[in-house]
Amino acid sequence: MNTTFKTVVVFFLLLIASVGQAETLCRISEKVIFNCSLHNGKKLVSVCSSEKLTKDDGYLQYRFGTILKTELVYPSTTKGTQAQFFWRYMRGSEGSGGDLSFKNHAYLYTVGRADAYEKANGVSGGASGGVTISKIVGAHSQHYLKCDGMPEGDFYILEGIVKDETELINSR
Repeated sequence: MNTTFKTVVVFFLLLIASVGQAETLCRISEKVIFNCSLHNGKKLVSVCSSEKLTKDDGYLQYRFGTILKTELVYPSTTKGTQAQFFWRYMRGSEGSGGDLSFKNHAYLYTVGRADAYEKANGVSGGASGGVTISKIVGAHSQHYLKCDGMPEGDFYILEGIVKDETELINSR
């Protein structure tokens, strides 16, 4: 077989494997913890984990960029990653939400998801989410990147796997 034919076959196999899959920066072998598109689909933010994720086993990573170029992977390793993140779960009368935060150099990244409860008339409130990037050293600033639509993933499994946010507040 010539090289061009092999390349075409591999391309079509990858194309077939991706049909029906939402765009995410997570690999097929990984669990999608959080995923959404930003800037009208121009960028993606994904939180990915190993299939098995506990407090002591597996890994958790934040990824930002495009399918063709991941611009930020945090942490860069897959060893002991759960200790690099902080979790907060909130519940109120209108809904619930969760935040996953991490510090990277002079910045604090917070991936957030809010889920509105179903209303009395049966209309679901839906979900929203995004990423807040806060400069925490020097001149403080904050930038919010809102998800284009509803975020997807199994975000709430992080409770008890990563450190509680109170540890983040105490470490500032």
